[in-house]
Amino acid sequence: MPPVTRVIITRSRNVPVDTIRTLHTEFAVVGLPVVGTEAGAAPQFGAETFAHVQTFQGCRFSFDEWVTKNITYAIHNSTDSTR
Repeated sequence: MPPVTRVIITRSRNVPVDTIRTLHTEFAVVGLPVVGTEAGAAPQFGAETFAHVQTFQGCRFSFDEWVTKNITYAIHNSTDSTR
């Protein structure tokens, strides 16, 4: 899979198609196929893909909790000296 250098959420823009396609392929291998409008020639990271990420990771967080926790983690662990 192409390297993922940022948090990807359903509202993310400009996520490489290869990254999403590879993620969908890997989910299908473990029995979590992504179908419908998120799959196909122009794959998207939408609600179904996010749900599969939660299932795969064993998450028990809502989408908003997940985003908040990841943003908080990223800020807390930032190496940016301007924060």
